[in-house]
Amino acid sequence: MRIGKLVRVKEGYRNPFLRGRIGTVRQRYGELSYTAFEVEFGKGQSKLFWREELEEAGKFHQQCG
Repeated sequence: MRIGKLVRVKEGYRNPFLRGRIGTVRQRYGELSYTAFEVEFGKGQSKLFWREELEEAGKFHQQCG
């Protein structure tokens, strides 16, 4: 995933309030095998996620719009 990419928090994520939320990757940390992403959800709200907790949101975003 690259910076600026639209992503979605996977449904299996431990925090039910973040499951399914769509945000934008603002920063990437670590290396390819161990990567974390800072995702911004709007209004200055952001959170760090591991790669496996996110998926590309393109198909979900198009369905909602």
